[in-house]
Amino acid sequence: MRDLGKDRNVVLVVTRGNTSPICPYCSTQTAHYIRDYEQFEERNAEVVIVYPVEAKGDQRKLDSFLADARGRLVDPNRAIPFPVVFDVELTAVNRLGIRKDLSKPATYIISPDGQVLYAYVDAHWGDRPATTVILEKLDGFQSTEEPQDVSSAMNPDTVGSAVRTEMTLSIHVVRQADPAWLWHLNSNTDRP
Repeated sequence: MRDLGKDRNVVLVVTRGNTSPICPYCSTQTAHYIRDYEQFEERNAEVVIVYPVEAKGDQRKLDSFLADARGRLVDPNRAIPFPVVFDVELTAVNRLGIRKDLSKPATYIISPDGQVLYAYVDAHWGDRPATTVILEKLDGFQSTEEPQDVSSAMNPDTVGSAVRTEMTLSIHVVRQADPAWLWHLNSNTDRP
């Protein structure tokens, strides 16, 4: 995790987390990131999926979630090519101001220097940017040196200005894999 954002953008996708039953929107979204991962690599971006859990004991439910996501692929045995991390006790979710039940689904693009280039906090569970939208955003960031204004990408009804302030801190912790609130589950060594 330490080197994820060192020389490339990070696409940080926060799922709703440990829901029962499994959120079909979250598993479909995760399946799309697995399916399209090579396109993110081509754009020098790393994908990180965050799975919020209220307690450490909830971590065992991640296997069911990932199996559901893989089941939505043409090849359900395909390895997950990116890190999946826990947000134990919803610390990151609370810091980002996106708590609802567990978490509002959210997608962020963070530059190598920790700037939030794009932020989207979903208005409801099924409201998520498609991977094609995120790929287009990455293409746009590669064609310009100037940081983009994230205020237009944020949903004003659900995101406060505090998210922009605290995102740099949050991604810094992700890079360092601080076990106090994120626990790294899956390494990049199992890429297909």
